[in-house]
Amino acid sequence: MGKDKGMTLLEVVLALTILMIGTGFIFSGYKYVFKYKTQHEIRQQMFFIAAGQMEYYLEQGSVISTPVEGINVESAVSDLTPNDYLETVTITVNSSKPEIDNVVLKTLRVRAIP
Repeated sequence: MGKDKGMTLLEVVLALTILMIGTGFIFSGYKYVFKYKTQHEIRQQMFFIAAGQMEYYLEQGSVISTPVEGINVESAVSDLTPNDYLETVTITVNSSKPEIDNVVLKTLRVRAIP
């Protein structure tokens, strides 16, 4: 009947240490989740900009500057073959952040006959 039913200080310290290690692993995983979520949002924004620029280019024949800081738009038109009446229109959207890949949209259209 003289047996103590409580926990020792060593057991409490050990339990808290295990809890802190587990919590540390969970929070370190969240760091990467937020990093890749942000990259995904920027890349999705780049796709929308590229689609809008492609539509504008096909209507007006040029691209406009993008109001988003750190995102640049380039356009290029090249002949598919010298004898065909097709041309390739390429819109490239790149970011100032090196970890985000460029977005490249390409389409074919009939070249105006002179």
